[in-house]
Amino acid sequence: MKAFIQGLRSGAVLALLALLAACAAGPPPRLILLSNDIAVPPPSNQAQRPLLVVRTVSVPEYLDRRSIIYRSSDAELKRFDDVVWAERLGESLTRWMALQLAADLPGYEVQAFSADSEKSPALALNIELQSFEPDTLPGASTVLRLRGNWHLSGGAMLDGRLAADAPMGTLDVLSTVAAMRASLTQVSDGIAQQVRQLPPPAGK
Repeated sequence: MKAFIQGLRSGAVLALLALLAACAAGPPPRLILLSNDIAVPPPSNQAQRPLLVVRTVSVPEYLDRRSIIYRSSDAELKRFDDVVWAERLGESLTRWMALQLAADLPGYEVQAFSADSEKSPALALNIELQSFEPDTLPGASTVLRLRGNWHLSGGAMLDGRLAADAPMGTLDVLSTVAAMRASLTQVSDGIAQQVRQLPPPAGK
């Protein structure tokens, strides 16, 4: 009988531990993706378009993680609960910019990360972000602030600053992603305008 009671107690303890572990694990976090659904027009009948490569976008270390964060004070960052990026932010940003520029610059063939063919890039775009998160400082309205630099190399050398503010009515993940898209559209338009003013690459 004593052994039977001890067995029941051991089973109860194990069941309780399993229940606590299940409660601690909770549901898996939602996966959020910063995607760009802009329609890229098909190439024209040009024999060959110059190639523009968007290199991997550089982001600060505090943004280079799966957590989605916002700034709650000058020196404090917080993360949204129960959500994570589906992939590293730098990867999504690179593809986002390449798609946007492909739509805005139909005279160029635009690729993300690196050239996937033997053709040498006519232009290479490097982007470095210094901040790219909602700012919820006390006494101010919530705004997503994008700050950074861009550099164009290859057949032309250009440098520029990136600065865009996207107001947010509410502080949540979906509003954050929408504000990110709005600010990225603003800065990519500025880059595309600079590229359009360049003379055609030699031999094109």
